[in-house]
Amino acid sequence: DRQPILGLLRSHPRFAAFSAVAVLWNLSIMVAGPYFSVYIVRNLGASPTLIGLLAASNSLLNIIGQRIWGPLNDRRGAAWVMGVTGLLIPLIPALYALVANPWYLIGVEAFSGFCWSGYSLASFNLMLGLAPAAQRARFSAVYQIAVFGASFVGPLIGMLLVGIWDIKLLFWISTVGRVI
Repeated sequence: DRQPILGLLRSHPRFAAFSAVAVLWNLSIMVAGPYFSVYIVRNLGASPTLIGLLAASNSLLNIIGQRIWGPLNDRRGAAWVMGVTGLLIPLIPALYALVANPWYLIGVEAFSGFCWSGYSLASFNLMLGLAPAAQRARFSAVYQIAVFGASFVGPLIGMLLVGIWDIKLLFWISTVGRVI
């Protein structure tokens, strides 16, 4: 079936709404996302060692989070896990804006890894559940195109804003966008 993408989305409004929210979510994330490392080094004076520890703490808690969020996803459902983690994730850029000592970011990145592990797991399962089985690969591709499109535009918007305003304002914009 070579149905145009807009027709495909119109015929599956729940999937279209899910994808539209994902676009706004990823746009809000990527407005600030690429600038966290810049902020850590330039504004907080972090060393390469600390940058490595931040990445490691995020990955470690992401692994641990899978063991916790997986069974919760099975018991409570993907929408519940996505809802809980979606309410926690907006705290991450806000914490970045508030932290004065770069070493405190180890805890923030651990929290981030834990929350994102649940969100990623749940959003993937929810996307699969909303896509019709016969066209799951096509719907997944449409979803990924939408998400990566937002991930392309977000940093460009951030680039324009960081040239005008303080980098911390990007974190607050990201926080508000994620909450919305």
